[in-house]
Amino acid sequence: MPRRTRADLKAARERVLADKDTVIKRYTEGESLASVAWACGVRDTWLRSRLIEWRVPLRTHAQAMTAWWRRRAADTESTFRRTQGHPQTPPLPDA
Repeated sequence: MPRRTRADLKAARERVLADKDTVIKRYTEGESLASVAWACGVRDTWLRSRLIEWRVPLRTHAQAMTAWWRRRAADTESTFRRTQGHPQTPPLPDA
């Protein structure tokens, strides 16, 4: 797969800047920073800088991991754990 050109990267960044409200909404509703960045076609470090610039409170690592575990525990589509004989993820205490 060929690398993206500078023009492609610039266009992706401009789309994020133009759609700032949607990006902020996706992040504040629990989607990971890396996931939002990947979907938008930008680097997570660049997006993190924009969120800081826009004064969006960033999640701590612990908060991010708790959100990830909650999404994983609620995942009914993935059958990997069930087919591999692993026990179900124990429920997390309410935060």
